[in-house]
Amino acid sequence: MQGIHPNITEAAYHNDPCPAPSLSNSLIKTLLTRTPKHAWLQNPRLNPMWEPRSDDRFDKGKACHAKLTGRGAEIVVIDADDWRTKGAKEERDEARARGYIALLTHQNAEAELMADIAREFVSKSWLAGLFERSSFEQVVLWEENGIWCRSMIDILTNTREIIVDYKTTSTQSPEEFIRSSMVGFGYDTQDCFYRRGLGHLGHRADFVFLVQEDEPPYACYFVEPMNSMRELGDMKVKRGMDIWRGCMESNQWPLYSETLYYAEAPAWALTKELSKEIP
Repeated sequence: MQGIHPNITEAAYHNDPCPAPSLSNSLIKTLLTRTPKHAWLQNPRLNPMWEPRSDDRFDKGKACHAKLTGRGAEIVVIDADDWRTKGAKEERDEARARGYIALLTHQNAEAELMADIAREFVSKSWLAGLFERSSFEQVVLWEENGIWCRSMIDILTNTREIIVDYKTTSTQSPEEFIRSSMVGFGYDTQDCFYRRGLGHLGHRADFVFLVQEDEPPYACYFVEPMNSMRELGDMKVKRGMDIWRGCMESNQWPLYSETLYYAEAPAWALTKELSKEIP
C-alpha cells in the first residue's frame, strides 16, 4: 500500500484509500487552526455522515488544473451565457451531483486560455519540457510512526526530483501571494508534507509552486519556499502529526478549550486610532 499510486482517482483519494484513516495537508491545516473535532468531521473514514463538499468558488481553479494536466474531474460545458435560466441551473446541478465541473461556455474558454498561457510560460522557463517529462496527480501513501498519511501531487517529474503544485490566485503580485497565501492557506505545510512523503519512500524532491492569476492577463510566476518557510512548515507538520497520532490512539477529538480566550487590541488598530486628531 505504501508508495506512489498513479491510478488512484481524485474521488478515491478524497474518500481516503489508506488502510486506516489518514492525515492529509488539509487536515493538518484544520488541526492547527481549528480543532481535532473539525478534522474528524472532514475525514470520510472517521465521520459516517461525511459527504464531498461542492463549492463553485473553486470551479475555475479545478477546471484550469484539469485542462493543464489532463487529470481531475470531468468538465461539462453548459451552452448558456449565465446561470439565470432554469435549464442552465438544472444542467449545472445535475453535473455537480455526478462529481463533474460545470462551466458556462465563456468560463470554459477562459479556462482553456489560462491553461495555454501557463503552458507557454513554463515552456520558456527553467522548467521547459516539464509536461513532457512528468506525471500528474500522483497519489503518495505512507505510514509514519503509527499513522497513515496521503498527498496528491499535481505534477511530479518522472525522475521524482521536482514537485510542482499549480495554484490559481486572486492576489495581485508574487509578494502579495507570499505574504497572504503561503501561511494563510497552508501552503507552507504542503511543501513540507509532500516532500516528507516522498522522502519516506526514498525520493528527495524540490518543491515549487506554479502560480497563475485568475484575472486577465492571467500572469504566471514560480514561488519556491526558502529555508525559513520550510522551517516553519516542518514545525507545523510535526505538531499536526503529533496531534493526529494522539487523537487516533485515544479516539478523543476535542473541541476548543473551556478556558477564556483573551482579546488584545491589534497593534495596527491602536496605531490607527492614536494617529487620529481629536476635533
